[in-house]
Parts: sequence; structure tokens; C-alpha cells
Amino acid sequence: MHPYSLDTNEHRKIPLYLSALAIISAWGLSLVIKFFDLSSLWWIEIPSVIGFYEIYYSLFNEYLWKWNSLRRLGMVKVPMLFGTWKGTLSSSFNSDNKKEVEITIKQTWTDIQVCLLSDESSSCSITASISLKTAGGPILTYQYQNDPRPNTADTMHIHYGTTRLCILNNLLEGEYYSGRDRKNIGLISVKKI
Repeated sequence: MHPYSLDTNEHRKIPLYLSALAIISAWGLSLVIKFFDLSSLWWIEIPSVIGFYEIYYSLFNEYLWKWNSLRRLGMVKVPMLFGTWKGTLSSSFNSDNKKEVEITIKQTWTDIQVCLLSDESSSCSITASISLKTAGGPILTYQYQNDPRPNTADTMHIHYGTTRLCILNNLLEGEYYSGRDRKNIGLISVKKI
């Protein structure tokens, strides 16, 4: 997986909230240790603010960002795209032929990987962004590297391209284009399964 960018300040605000929580937690634990006179036990180490922050950040990055309560409060706006999506791809190379494709998205709050699999090739994202402040709704844009399967036509070779997909609930729809020498464009439409 790789980091993705957002057009909101969510990735700046949440770490500040987690830092404040870590400071309060470290201070609270030190008070508990003093109250119960546990400071003489040399094997009890008070976790530092950084220790608490790492715990809270890891929990948030993997799990807490998915909580509906944080979404209702407006703290988290990142769409949850992780999972398997199936649908079709039509290409300018052969516009009469729609191909069945499967997209697998792995995602945390800070990282993402988008992989598309077809009968001829597979591609995985190398960079990505999610735009939430667009008039038509959220958009996932990513650049990918495509690797053809060994049994495909000689014209198929490793290439790079860009995909732009509109996020419509359980539907991703949009277009892609591939690198200089391929000069290929097409449409993608997939539903979450």
C-alpha cells in the first residue's frame, strides 16, 4: 500500500486530537501510579506521550476511522472503498468488446492500494488521491502500473496510466488512459460485492 492525498484537512486535524489524547493519557497514568505508590516498582515504566500517541494513531489508522459515530460528527470524511468490486472495462483498443474486471482495494485511513485484474493483465496503483470537494461528488484518482499476463498478445507490455473514478455509493465509474506508446483510453464501471 502507499499513502494517498486528500483535499480536506482531516489528515492534519486528527493527529492533533490524538496528540492531545496521548498527553492526557500519559498524565493520567502518572497520577494513578503516584496515587497507588507504584513508582517504587522498577519494572513499571510509564509510557511516554509518544507511546500513547503511537497506540492511538495505529488504532485510528486501522480501525477507528471506520466508525460511523466519527463520520456523523464530521471528523472523518474519507470514503471506505476497501473490498472487492466487479464490473466491466471498455477500451478504445477494441470498443466492441467489454471485459470483465475485478478491482480489489486495500485501504487504511492513510494508505491505499487499488489493483485491477482482467483476463489479459493486472494493474496496481502507485499513487492515489481522493477528492471530496468536487461538484459531482467524491473522486478517486490513481496512477497505475499495468503488467500483462505471459499468454497475451505481443502488443501488450508493461505500461503506466491514470484512472479517474467517481464514487457513487457502491459504484465506481469513470475513465482511464494509458501511457505514451499505448495511447489507449476507456471506461470502467464496477460495483462493490
